[in-house]
Amino acid sequence: MIAAIYGAANGMITIVRGIAVPEMVSREAYGAVNGSLVAPMNVMQAAAPLAAAMIWQASSGYGAVLAAIFIGSLTLCGGFWFAAVRTTGNH
Repeated sequence: MIAAIYGAANGMITIVRGIAVPEMVSREAYGAVNGSLVAPMNVMQAAAPLAAAMIWQASSGYGAVLAAIFIGSLTLCGGFWFAAVRTTGNH
């Protein structure tokens, strides 16, 4: 079930990213802009299992890993909110 939800979300974000870049950023240099949006995500997806294992080993439990994921999620939500509020007045 989790794999199906992850796959569906990944498929949707792929479609949205393909549409959002030319509509919201620029049609010029589409590949470079899309690549710079995808590169950090790919690096984090590759590093996340190692980071989780290191946190787990350092804390001797999985609670610290869940706390780190929760704090990271709050940070990302806050950053998105800040960016949305900041760009709303620039139209």
